[in-house]
Amino acid sequence: MPKVSIMLITHDRPAFIPEAIDSVLSQSFTDWELVVVDNGSTDQKVGEILRNYEIKDTRVKFYPQSLSVDIPTVRNTALDFCSGEYLAIIDSDDIWHDQDKLTKQVKFLDKNHDYVLVGSGVIVIGEKGQEKKRYLNPETDKEIRKIILFRNPVAHSSVVFRMIAVKEIDGYNPDLKIGEDYDLSLRLGQEKKMYNFPEYFIKYRVHSNGVCSQNMVLALKNNLKIIKKYKSFYPNYITAMMRRKIRLFAFQCLSLFSTTASQKSEDGVTL
Repeated sequence: MPKVSIMLITHDRPAFIPEAIDSVLSQSFTDWELVVVDNGSTDQKVGEILRNYEIKDTRVKFYPQSLSVDIPTVRNTALDFCSGEYLAIIDSDDIWHDQDKLTKQVKFLDKNHDYVLVGSGVIVIGEKGQEKKRYLNPETDKEIRKIILFRNPVAHSSVVFRMIAVKEIDGYNPDLKIGEDYDLSLRLGQEKKMYNFPEYFIKYRVHSNGVCSQNMVLALKNNLKIIKKYKSFYPNYITAMMRRKIRLFAFQCLSLFSTTASQKSEDGVTL
């Protein structure tokens, strides 16, 4: 049994997968397995790349799925293949920036048994890897809880969870097509403490084919449902709900304006 199971799910991202996996292979902590589930990719290059990594390193375990399903379902499928004491996450378009990431996080969880997850700060990069910005998430459990209904302060690709805690709550919520990672952190935070290292452990890639980029309205609507669900467990619910509603309304107006402008442009109307 490895100390850490690393979950990576992917769908048609052959250009990004090698960077993600290479960043795992370069970790100073070596007692891990990388569970890779291909969610019905149509690009044959994905399977070729992943099989080559599986041959290269026996810690890489590739599970191809013939049909594409929603993200929570495929995450739970990957979770079933994981056997480690801890669960780490890396999305196929992200990169682990710090080679000592796992070493630091495993050491923290080994020493602090009242904590259920540990994350970090984030470097945001573009499609070609150029840095756009960076930010640190709130560090202490108290600081995290104070803002967790306003926004998700736990970057999913940065996190290491206690595996037993994740499996005890049956993993990711299958009813949430977007926001399942946010919901998982909120559920786990009901049981034990959370912590973020004041360091930059990951590079989070923003690109046009990202899930949230394509489904922003749905993501915001799901967030409203999620924070309402946990209003009794975390502070600042009313203010958080108001801010989320305003953001959703603003985005819907912007989307409507963009659609109308596009239609007018296609009709030959000068804008």
